[in-house]
Amino acid sequence: MNFRSRFALFSTLWLIFILLLFNIFIYYFFVNISTRSELQLMRDKASTILNVKNIDVKEQWNKPNLLTEFLVSSEIIRIIGRDGLTKNEVFSDPELAEHDAVYSAVRNSQSFTKENVKYIFVQAPIYNSASIQVGTLEIGHKLLRLNFFLDLLLKALVVSSLCAVILSLIGSYFYTALLLKPIDSFVKTMREIQKYGEFRKIEMTNSRRDELNLLARAFNSMMDRIKENFSRQKQFVADASHELKTPLTIIESYTSLLKRWGGDDPQIREEAVDAIQSEAARLRELTKSLLQLADLEHEEWVIREWIDIVSVADETSVMMEQAFRRSIQVKCEAKNIYISGDMAKIKQVFIILLDNAIKYSSDPILIEVQEHQRSCKIKFIDRGIGIETEEIPNLFERFYRIDKARARKTGGVGLGLSIAKRIVELHGGYIEVYSTKNIGTTMVVNLPK
Repeated sequence: MNFRSRFALFSTLWLIFILLLFNIFIYYFFVNISTRSELQLMRDKASTILNVKNIDVKEQWNKPNLLTEFLVSSEIIRIIGRDGLTKNEVFSDPELAEHDAVYSAVRNSQSFTKENVKYIFVQAPIYNSASIQVGTLEIGHKLLRLNFFLDLLLKALVVSSLCAVILSLIGSYFYTALLLKPIDSFVKTMREIQKYGEFRKIEMTNSRRDELNLLARAFNSMMDRIKENFSRQKQFVADASHELKTPLTIIESYTSLLKRWGGDDPQIREEAVDAIQSEAARLRELTKSLLQLADLEHEEWVIREWIDIVSVADETSVMMEQAFRRSIQVKCEAKNIYISGDMAKIKQVFIILLDNAIKYSSDPILIEVQEHQRSCKIKFIDRGIGIETEEIPNLFERFYRIDKARARKTGGVGLGLSIAKRIVELHGGYIEVYSTKNIGTTMVVNLPK
């Protein structure tokens, strides 16, 4: 049984249960109200009869027409003496006369059902002028009209309930079909994705503002993210293959050269060994960067400790000055600026951005550290070749190089800025780039405290 049928069946069964409880309540409520109303009418009638002149005089009880004027259909009225015997009796239904007379010293009432017919009897004491009870007035009534109305009510409840159940079954089936239409669309889209291997979205209507619409939006957002990640992964594999292919091709060419001419020519042999060694080192650096970037992509948090950014700037600037024989200045108004982060990773960001500035400029480089209320900014300023405005959005893509020929000369593998960006993001920050062609570039690292 599919979900649509189960939902329709469950909702119908639930409606039947509610209708059953409601009908039982209505039926017995009507019976109770009607019975109480009839009892009250009979008590009022008994009070009216007791107010008749001479009803308390025993000698008048033998008159045949004493109670006749009060008699209606399906009723019995009788006077019972203190000895329990009937003194006067009139009835319009012989079955009522079969009920035993009941002498009572107080006002009393009984109701019972016999052969699916409800009977009501009330008793009221008769007092003489001296307030001494001389007998009991008893009135009995056969509720034939009540039975008629109860049968009519029962039929009406059954018919209306059946109609409600049928309409509910039909309505719930079609409503479920309408409700499940977006889900059918989900299933269809997912099967098409599975069948054709394409990233397809679920069509949405702006009029819907329910949970299914939220589910569709979440699914489409997930598809966009998967598609983006898949495209990036595909591009990454293509770029990595290309980057690996170039040094491998060079190594293969020089090994062929060695095989053919290296044995006889020391100069060719030395050139080939140097080239192979250089490309092997490049391969090692590329592999190391790829592994580090892959690890960073899977990291969601970093080890936190208090870091003095000013000290990090001073240490890395001195280290890079000695390594590359370049002038690097550090400018900061504060003596110490502390942030929470991973010391080794933050230092790596400094090294990557300084290395990048050194490769593409020949003038002194400036590191400017600024403290703000909830963050700090580290500016890496160079006066190098600069970057075209349209190239800036692509700077942090993997293996992206503005000038591929220059990149090979400077030894870059095209992953440094991607690694720096990911490290900064893990610390809750971001990198901004400002550059003018042939004037210089400023990279701004924003880190929260």
